[in-house]
Amino acid sequence: MKQVIILLGLILVGAGAVGASEERELEVGVYDDYVEVMSSFENESLESRIEARLYTEGGEGPLALEFEHSREYQGAEEEVEMRVTFHSLVEFVDTNGDGSFTQGVDEVVQEIPLGDRGTVMYRRPASERITGDGGAGFRLTAEGETPEGAKFGIAGVLFSTPATYEGTPLKATEMKVLVRVADFPFEEENSRLALKAEVSSELGVEADGSYFYAESQTTLVYFDWSGEVSADGAASVAKVSSASSDGEWFVYVTYPRASEIVHDPRVGVELKGQAGGAPAGSAEQGKGICGPTALLLLALLPAATYAALRRR
Repeated sequence: MKQVIILLGLILVGAGAVGASEERELEVGVYDDYVEVMSSFENESLESRIEARLYTEGGEGPLALEFEHSREYQGAEEEVEMRVTFHSLVEFVDTNGDGSFTQGVDEVVQEIPLGDRGTVMYRRPASERITGDGGAGFRLTAEGETPEGAKFGIAGVLFSTPATYEGTPLKATEMKVLVRVADFPFEEENSRLALKAEVSSELGVEADGSYFYAESQTTLVYFDWSGEVSADGAASVAKVSSASSDGEWFVYVTYPRASEIVHDPRVGVELKGQAGGAPAGSAEQGKGICGPTALLLLALLPAATYAALRRR
């Protein structure tokens, strides 16, 4: 059974931009084993579409997040996608003391798969309409529990306009991801916990620390693991280690030991050269003058020129 919800937005897009600062149209679909949100806009020369999905693979995992951006501008089409698959939770002893998991060096106490062999039964994915400071959007959720009692879930938050959600400012072209781990059955007193994930794309993935991206000629899709961490309510940070293999990256995100861990990385799309900077297509990108301001300046220019000539 499919449920579809549509949130309409006014399209105010500059040519060539991906619409990070403009209002977009959101449409949500809920299915038995995945939930998706589609964010789009178009004008005379540009079409932009973002599709974000949370998969539970028939309720048995592994849980995965897929984020895809397609763009058609003046007849040229491009598409960039990225998939993050959450494979397992690893309890380990930090043998080398660097604060992160190092495969082949640190001592693995136990590894609990997140669905690779049907060990986690995920509930039917869900969506809910939400509001933030500055706009309306949707929250997608997929969560389950292992036989050992560990709870694991992923939520994704996307808005139709730039907005602030739970203290985090978000562009209209990015999704806040909430990773939640609770009641992990630790076996050692001095151990830590790492989330093992795989980041992949048909175009190949590049990495810069905790920042992973796949790119086309003009745009890139990124997954940034550097978001804040709450460990039993206390603020902390995640330590990220990774290794590449044939364009795919295996990532270990290490968390403090806690009963409940909430981590908020983000995924999104940017014009190339603007990642981590101003929203693509916004006033802060390019020359720093937005469309309405430019029109106002053009309207005032003749009067200003006339006044200057009179002063002479």
